[in-house]
Amino acid sequence: MTPIANARVKDAAGRAGLQHATGMGTLRIEGSDAKGMGAKVTRAIADAGVNVRGVSAAVIGGKFVAYIGLDSDRDADAAAAALRGVNGRKSARKPAGRSTKAKSSTTRKRAKSRK
Repeated sequence: MTPIANARVKDAAGRAGLQHATGMGTLRIEGSDAKGMGAKVTRAIADAGVNVRGVSAAVIGGKFVAYIGLDSDRDADAAAAALRGVNGRKSARKPAGRSTKAKSSTTRKRAKSRK
């Protein structure tokens, strides 16, 4: 589930039986959609020796967003570093609260990539 910060939404999620995931890191990646982007992202992460626990991604219009679940925050940092330079653009891993796209007290992070 996408990071949530609103107390009312957190309460509703709890009543629905959802709970905060612990013991994992998450990386949010967004950018322009292009052929092979998923392959480039996963290849860069694999080449860095980082294990991926899960991926959720979507394309809306010409943009994509992906959440990648990793074993730890350290792995999320390593994955973000590996993504720097994918398609010639540096990525940025920012702690929650410093990004308008990823507000949460959890380990939600993001990296950007463009065509």
